[in-house]
Amino acid sequence: CNRLEKVTMHDGLLSIEARAFFGCRSLLNVILPKTLKEIGDGAFSECKKIQDIDLPPEITKVPKDVFSFCSGLERITMPDSVVSIGDHAFALCQKLTSIKFPKMLNVGESYACCECKKIKEVFITPGATSIGQLAFARCASLKQILIPESVQCIGNKAFDSTNEIVVLGK
Repeated sequence: CNRLEKVTMHDGLLSIEARAFFGCRSLLNVILPKTLKEIGDGAFSECKKIQDIDLPPEITKVPKDVFSFCSGLERITMPDSVVSIGDHAFALCQKLTSIKFPKMLNVGESYACCECKKIKEVFITPGATSIGQLAFARCASLKQILIPESVQCIGNKAFDSTNEIVVLGK
């Protein structure tokens, strides 16, 4: 799939299997159908030219490695239906600058946004109760994070090797 540049999926599609588009290095534009309920592990990993993704409203889980190594990814929109983000889901998305997590989401397992070098701000919505270990490790540009009062646990080295962060509550 090295020359595949655009994928538009039809309404009615319910799932995308693991690694379905893995390594499609020319893939720039992906339009996911509103009916999509499940995306497999690593489905878009190493799709280096994807710039933005809008996850459909039926998605409840962002699986492990799904967008890891998508070095061109600048923006992702997640619906409030998302309740979990897997290991390395956005790891090494080096152009991602901002991320807003949906309501009631526990933010990431291990390394969820690790080494997203350009991410400057993170918004965690009220209802989240935890931030996973190394979730934002080595995010060198991270300057501001909103952590609501509902967060009860911040994992080991969640912000390892970040510089100066302003932590906001509420």
